[in-house]
Amino acid sequence: MKQFDIHRFGWVLRTDLIQNRKFYLSMLLGGLIAMVCGQLGPVYVLIKMGHAESIDIERHASDLLFTFLIVYFIFTTYSVANTFRCLSTKEERINYFMLPASNLEKYLSRILIHVVGGMLTGLLLFIVADCIRMGLFLILSLPTDSIIPFVWKQITLTFDYWTGIVSSVRWSVWQRNCMMINFILSMLSLYSCFLLGSAVFRRRAYVFTWSCLFIYGFIGTSFIIETGNYIGWDFPGICASEIGSIVFSATITVVFTFLSYYLFKRIPLIPRKFFLRTKR
Repeated sequence: MKQFDIHRFGWVLRTDLIQNRKFYLSMLLGGLIAMVCGQLGPVYVLIKMGHAESIDIERHASDLLFTFLIVYFIFTTYSVANTFRCLSTKEERINYFMLPASNLEKYLSRILIHVVGGMLTGLLLFIVADCIRMGLFLILSLPTDSIIPFVWKQITLTFDYWTGIVSSVRWSVWQRNCMMINFILSMLSLYSCFLLGSAVFRRRAYVFTWSCLFIYGFIGTSFIIETGNYIGWDFPGICASEIGSIVFSATITVVFTFLSYYLFKRIPLIPRKFFLRTKR
């Protein structure tokens, strides 16, 4: 059997969506409710206090952007952490791995749905939530402007603000690019942690992965503080620090993604005594 066939991959993808449609629909509904609540939150206080006439969507753009980023981050990390949720029980594992497709096709199907699909769905839910909010505001005779242009404007203003700060300290273009690349790779490495956590735990992977990250953060912070106190806080320049962070984040992303695929292939053979026991 070929490792990858586009027609077989499409069949696995369609089968996956059909078999797990209840979970995906519940995720969509939960994400939509969270997005709607996030958009209504900043203006709810004004309505409650009787100042509905003073509602200005543009003035609340920064608050709306902040709530959107929080909800989007929670939604996408939860989606990634549930990548291998469908393999929690012995019966589910047998049924899934009996599908006439290669392990690579099955793995990429899960990645496309939960990682790529989760990120794109989060953006789509924000747009749908904006339409629902405008409908509610129309009924309540409140401003029905879409928040999307104002949020995008707020993003560009925030980017210009930080660009101005970076320019003021006279960093080179290379250093600024390093900062941007470092941020992107840091986020990818964080998502790869949830992907690996899904392959290791599968059940309640979101909670257990966050717990591991908090423990790692506590130990790592303590180690850095103790090391800094011992050798002094004379760290290398910003460029060297950014490059080191880029290499570390890229390594974590690649290694954790590879490990998640390796564990995925061995899921039916993994002895659960060293990890959390799944329901049989």
